[in-house]
Amino acid sequence: MRLQAFTPKFVKKYANVAEVITSAMEAYIEDVKAGAFPADEHCYRMIRGEEEKFQEMIKEYE
Repeated sequence: MRLQAFTPKFVKKYANVAEVITSAMEAYIEDVKAGAFPADEHCYRMIRGEEEKFQEMIKEYE
């Protein structure tokens, strides 16, 4: 059950943005729980060999 926020009489609603955002968040949560997001097409991968360079760079700042 979703609560409807009180809207004063002097306010004109142009869109129900809260409903759109809530639906989007529910779909996102569903996808994450199901393991459908993030998929490989949503991710960046480190170029081979770059991880070692990165680890060396981090050691300089420890």
